[in-house]
Amino acid sequence: MPGVLVDGAKNELLDERLAAPPFTTLEFGLFVGATIPDHATVIGDLTEQSGVGYARVAIVGWSPASLTGDFHALATANPVGFTNGDVVDWTETTGWFWFDTAGTKLIAAGRFAIPFTLPPAQTYTTTPYDTLTGE
Repeated sequence: MPGVLVDGAKNELLDERLAAPPFTTLEFGLFVGATIPDHATVIGDLTEQSGVGYARVAIVGWSPASLTGDFHALATANPVGFTNGDVVDWTETTGWFWFDTAGTKLIAAGRFAIPFTLPPAQTYTTTPYDTLTGE
């Protein structure tokens, strides 16, 4: 019997998931290479960015969930940034991942629509987000 998750419950459920997640030390990282993440991907399948100055960044500071125009619950974390500390470009960055260091497991990963090369002294910044559709 098909149904929908009502809008009022979506925000509450997402807030609860982010307040007490099944992972405790979530980090945002970047990877290089041709890997296309899928449901069976593990951290060992990814080649992590290794440019000078690169380090994974903790994902913290989740906002309260709110409904988007298409009725999805959305929460954002504090922005994360990566700065090239070298005198040469980093290897082309092709994707991103979320990793739980306490549980040592890959949580999510994806490829960028447009891979990028980070020049010296430049910073790449993005804002992690989580959604709940309930459809």
